[in-house]
Amino acid sequence: MHPDLPVVPTAKNTSPPTTGRDAADPLLPRRRWIASSFLSLFEAGGFAVSRPIDVLSTQDGSVLFTSATINVFRALLVEPGHRRVVRQPCLRTHNLPQLGEASFRPRFMSGFHMLGLIDTSEDTAPTQRLAARCLRDTLGLASRLCVHVRREDLALHRPFLDALGDVAVRIDVPDKQYDWTYGEPGLSGRGLPLSLTGEDGTTREFGQIVTLLRGGRPIGVEFGFGEETFLAILDGLPSPFEASALWPVVQAAGGLEAPEAYHYVDLLYLFAQTQVCGISPGRGRHRSIARSAGRRLAATVRRLGLDATRVEADLNGAARLIEAVNPAAVLDAWRVLRAKYDADVALWDAFERNQRHLAAQGALSADRLEDRLRDYQRRLNLHQLPHAGRTSPAQRS
Repeated sequence: MHPDLPVVPTAKNTSPPTTGRDAADPLLPRRRWIASSFLSLFEAGGFAVSRPIDVLSTQDGSVLFTSATINVFRALLVEPGHRRVVRQPCLRTHNLPQLGEASFRPRFMSGFHMLGLIDTSEDTAPTQRLAARCLRDTLGLASRLCVHVRREDLALHRPFLDALGDVAVRIDVPDKQYDWTYGEPGLSGRGLPLSLTGEDGTTREFGQIVTLLRGGRPIGVEFGFGEETFLAILDGLPSPFEASALWPVVQAAGGLEAPEAYHYVDLLYLFAQTQVCGISPGRGRHRSIARSAGRRLAATVRRLGLDATRVEADLNGAARLIEAVNPAAVLDAWRVLRAKYDADVALWDAFERNQRHLAAQGALSADRLEDRLRDYQRRLNLHQLPHAGRTSPAQRS
């Protein structure tokens, strides 16, 4: 047993894969069934179930936050013989620079749960076959499953492909990510993307099985997928956001539609998670993420016209889903940040009125006015202006 990865027992869930409904969270039975089925199958197949690590990454120095199950298992890559499986809360910040912008439609959630495994045994063929069984039989995907593989990688994935049997296999499809890097010299991965076919015939990717290589030599295999992404594709939902536990919390108050609701949910989760991790908004690698998430949330709240009571209820819901020890502290941090953002908006309003007055008096040219407004908005870091009928300097240019 690796000392840094404690093993925990799996809670068995015998719920069938139906569209069971719960009053507060309609898809809770489905998410529980997916996670329990995945963990139970691999535990029965000889895998130890690892305890999730903190979202604020401490075990993998290559990332700020735990963003995939490989961050949990990185320490196991230096020695053979490990077989571990986990359900891991993850946080990615790829969406953050564009959240709140009307032209951006996020495809994936910043906060999600990943089901994943690693096998560093000399012979990974049994694990590849078990992964195929998981998809084909346990999750019942045989009729909808489509796998993508490069011709040159067929041998690496042969046990998996053979075990799948009669499913759609597409070779050398462009625009798929087959190659993976892990922030470590010599360590790479050759992936096999996994998709489900919808009623309209289109395919949506939900996960991968990856052969790990060091110096070009196979050293193991990893397999997994995002729980919310998988459920959304399985049930034909438009987005992983609508399969998340936070979606019914936000939708309970009504009034929000996609994609604005996706931005709002993502920012709620990002800000709440950084606060649960103890990250104060400010300057620095982690603190700047907390600050950006909070200010973009404040901008989005103003643009959507959401009242303070509703936002605090939603943020409290997000904090509780993340299992915050003290949800009140998350709300306190939000109130401080929101007050500072509102004060900056007031500064902007006064500055813009003054500059437009000067321009009207002929003291500023139109170009000079736009330059000043653009520079001041950038300094205030407002992200967007919330007033109806008014566009930001960046949008006017």
